Amino acid sequence: MHTNFDSWVDNYLQMLGNNGQGHTFKSLIQVINVSCVLMVSAVRKACPQVPLVFYINGNGGLLERMVGTGIDVIGLDWTVDMADGRRRLGNKIAVQGNVDPAYLFCPLPALTDEIHRVVRSAGRRGHILNLGHGVLVKTPEEAVAHFFDVARGLRYDSLFEEVMVEDLKPVS
Repeated sequence: MHTNFDSWVDNYLQMLGNNGQGHTFKSLIQVINVSCVLMVSAVRKACPQVPLVFYINGNGGLLERMVGTGIDVIGLDWTVDMADGRRRLGNKIAVQGNVDPAYLFCPLPALTDEIHRVVRSAGRRGHILNLGHGVLVKTPEEAVAHFFDVARGLRYDSLFEEVMVEDLKPVS
């Protein structure tokens, strides 16, 4: 798997140079799309079987524009709610994301609930679970271990069976 992980996409405007014309958000999007399409083409040519993941920190406003780049997986910033991200991206592209790393400071049952919520929100297929933007300083090690234990123990059939039961309306 190849991942383009760009936590500093907002600095692209500075890399473009400000020549007094004032670069706009639209020019940033154009640079990202062109760069991404060129990267995807180059990697696909060299490694046609390698799934491609594209992540931009703070990408909530870019999701719909990222779909047409040829990427296989879009990594959601941890500030993007998984249910909203999945709704906006649809089911034809896989998503990666994302438990807010602050949940590792919560009681372990709350962390478990959040992991389950994120996985349910992502849907049955096309999801890579991960922890936000990494482990924060002073995060309890037992919480990190718990995150991985819960993730390894996920059973999608039972997890989504619970959702089906919860979503049923009583018949009158």
